[in-house]
Amino acid sequence: MAIAAGTSHRKMSPVFNSILTRYSKFLRKQKLLGFCLFGGIGALAGSFIGVTIFGNSGALGIPLWDAFTAIGIGYAISSVQAASLHRHSIFALISLRTAVLSGLAGAFAGVVFIFSRYFIDGEYDQIVAWALEGLTIGAVIGTIIPNLPKKTSAIAGTFAGLLGFLTMLYLSKYLPDTLAVSIGDSLKGALIGLMIVVSEDFNKRSSNEPLLEIEWSEKETTTFLLGNEPIRFGTSSKCQIYLRGDKSELPILAEVRYENKEAFLVDFVNDARIVIREGLKIRIGNLLISISFNPISTKRE
Repeated sequence: MAIAAGTSHRKMSPVFNSILTRYSKFLRKQKLLGFCLFGGIGALAGSFIGVTIFGNSGALGIPLWDAFTAIGIGYAISSVQAASLHRHSIFALISLRTAVLSGLAGAFAGVVFIFSRYFIDGEYDQIVAWALEGLTIGAVIGTIIPNLPKKTSAIAGTFAGLLGFLTMLYLSKYLPDTLAVSIGDSLKGALIGLMIVVSEDFNKRSSNEPLLEIEWSEKETTTFLLGNEPIRFGTSSKCQIYLRGDKSELPILAEVRYENKEAFLVDFVNDARIVIREGLKIRIGNLLISISFNPISTKRE
């Protein structure tokens, strides 16, 4: 079975995007390293920009500093996710959207920190703020990973925030506070990236749901856990798999759903519904898709 469509788009815009183009192949093979590295760099860059522009104190400075740190984390990690899925042509849109939501999460944590100082003594207000920022950023970034439970990504982010706080607390004994916080933020960003990828991998290995395999080429395959969220193919920013097509085509060409323990492809181009059984391969544009079941999960049934 084949669905006519364009090829996966590989064009990107300049500056930071060009870095991803050059290293996208490496990032696709080393997703864990990419999430960690870019998460840490994004957090450090955001933290530096935030504290430079807005300072490290005051009712406005702290929330905006936190917001820029979160923006850096969200933008950087979503960029790696875009590279890993060949979503280069809509890279800016996806990354910007994640960055804005992450920034709002960071600003919220900063506001909570300011108010918590009036009710919580000692350093516990900072613990609450760092944990809350990690939780909210983790929850936001978790949305770019198909069928990763929000609770899982939020918990992962919370632990990253707490570890970042402990690092900052230790370094503040030897370094200026601003530098200690920036390093703690960088570690928080790296750990959010690490824990999101580890959580996704654990979810795939432990779930009873099947995996959708996307074959980009003979040597490159990406897997998605099927669940409540369908995996979409097309030109819309809502599609996890972006395919280039002409303007006359539908924004969503097809989607794979998993309902009532059955995986099936909804072909919007030909108005068809195809059940995908294990071993069956379907071509969509220049991609091949199939499903497989976790052997461990199969034994549980």
